Amino acid sequence: MKIPALLQFMAAAGIAISLAACQTPSDKSDQNQPTPPASAASAAASVPTENVQPQQANQQQADPQLPPNPGSFKHSIVAERTFEAGVNLYENGQYNEALKKFQAPEISLAGRRLRVQALKYSAFSYCVQNKLLACQKAFHDALRIDPQFKLKPSESSHPIWGPVFKKAQSGQS
Repeated sequence: MKIPALLQFMAAAGIAISLAACQTPSDKSDQNQPTPPASAASAAASVPTENVQPQQANQQQADPQLPPNPGSFKHSIVAERTFEAGVNLYENGQYNEALKKFQAPEISLAGRRLRVQALKYSAFSYCVQNKLLACQKAFHDALRIDPQFKLKPSESSHPIWGPVFKKAQSGQS
């Protein structure tokens, strides 16, 4: 963000800017004189931009409503916990609730391994509900992320999702 744009943003946000550090030696003689409070807009317009350090211009506050940065440690923990909650729901037969966890935003922003595992469990959840096209699509999406993705032998021999996975692997519809 360029300095003038930053100052306009600060003025629009109502952030007060102190001009005390900007006084010249001739201004210091007027220190005993009361000064009227300046609006943020007028203060922003009068701040010299040549003395502003680039670091100050680049500092930004994180939006508390946005998810943590993808790949960050905090985001990784949140995604892992969401995935584990989904697996627990799946294991307890709550497939639709499990699907909500596997499709959560933090999962879609997680690392490749976790996204593939969430898609695998999504496929399983669809298959046990006899939603075979959705099951195949979930497997297909997992294979797009990781073309080397394979089911464990015990999973690939399953009578429902084993054949669906083979279709997704071969690109059949």
